[in-house]
Amino acid sequence: MFFLSCNWDNHSVSLANITVHYISQPIADIFGQTELFCRFIDDIVWITDSESSNIGIRSALNTVFKNNGLELTFRQICTNNDRGFVEFLDVNHCIAADSVFGFVTKDFVKPTSTGRRFIHGSSHHPPSNFKSIIFGEAIRLRRLNER
Repeated sequence: MFFLSCNWDNHSVSLANITVHYISQPIADIFGQTELFCRFIDDIVWITDSESSNIGIRSALNTVFKNNGLELTFRQICTNNDRGFVEFLDVNHCIAADSVFGFVTKDFVKPTSTGRRFIHGSSHHPPSNFKSIIFGEAIRLRRLNER
């Protein structure tokens, strides 16, 4: 009997991170027009205080990505509107007129994650594993939810 184990590493995260870094480098100066610019792997979020800056940044990103054969999907909210939300890294940024920043953060559950379990209830894990998962999720929810 032979046992063969292969470890095929998933490099898609590293490739996405490197790709987005080098694609956005030529237009890095335009990010100075933002109040906040964050990129995590292939997700980008920015906050700007003017519509013209927002349009300029969006156009520059669209152009540089299109020149590299890639397409972007944009979702945006504006604090001038009464409601709306945009998700970034499992956090919903929701318009809130009574907030100092114009928005608050709330937990976001991906549609593919609804009804999921971490460990099946009848598994043979020690009780401490179940407690740790609940405790860890409670800390995560408290950290991500502003209210």
